[in-house]
Amino acid sequence: MDSVPIPVEFRCGKCGEKALRAEGDTLTEDSIVSCTACGANVGRWGDVKQQTLDLSAEELKKRLKDLL
Repeated sequence: MDSVPIPVEFRCGKCGEKALRAEGDTLTEDSIVSCTACGANVGRWGDVKQQTLDLSAEELKKRLKDLL
């Protein structure tokens, strides 16, 4: 079975920049994610990761619906 990429783009809600960074030496669920351009707090890594998984699941459901 071939893999099918599902691109997910996460942007800063303040300036729209795509480049984000997590603070600290070790990435944990509670690491703070911020925008590299404007410094705005985007949220905790665990929340950002979950939002990305949710967006991926929605896209996958859409693709499957289109196939059937």
